[in-house]
Amino acid sequence: MSSTKPLESKLHVNWLHGAPAKHVKAEIKAKFYTTNTGFKTYPKYVFNDPTRTFNTEETTIFEGKVNAEGIANINKKINVGSNAPGMLNVSFLTRAFENGGDFSIDAFSKQYAPFKSFVGLKSPKGRAYGSFYTDENQVFDVVVVNAQGKPVERKNLEVKVYKINWRWWWSSSYDNLSSYQSSSYRTPFLSTKINTNAKGETKF
Repeated sequence: MSSTKPLESKLHVNWLHGAPAKHVKAEIKAKFYTTNTGFKTYPKYVFNDPTRTFNTEETTIFEGKVNAEGIANINKKINVGSNAPGMLNVSFLTRAFENGGDFSIDAFSKQYAPFKSFVGLKSPKGRAYGSFYTDENQVFDVVVVNAQGKPVERKNLEVKVYKINWRWWWSSSYDNLSSYQSSSYRTPFLSTKINTNAKGETKF
């Protein structure tokens, strides 16, 4: 699933004995939440942006009645996750209601790509506690892939590195980096532009 294509599917509702549940009320709700899942072809790259926060969002995909064959066609454009840190997980909850008010439930999950492409960063191997020496050059690997994990050639990627002035060197948690990114406690250290090759790869 991705933000570039509408969700197209069919909802089938049958009674336990197999006959179509004619004209019963049904609903499908989707809940989106963050995941640390990257791309299997680039296991050592981080594709999530730690400076972004995303609150779980819920949306209604379908609400209405199925037809005489117990079927409803689903065609819905989904736009969530404009501030997503990366790939999202989405859980679908389907409920079909009997005339007496009881209902049956079906649930399943999928991945949802809120962007057309994703930038992955692979840091060099650190020393103690994952630290780097400031008097040595450090080389970072970058890759750009599409929602299917295929490499993308991209021009003029912006790279910005900041020094966070007052955080202790042994602090390794993300603890809301967005506040540091926008505060007066960070100093620009490097600003440049880079291009990926046909394999979607580059370094800085």
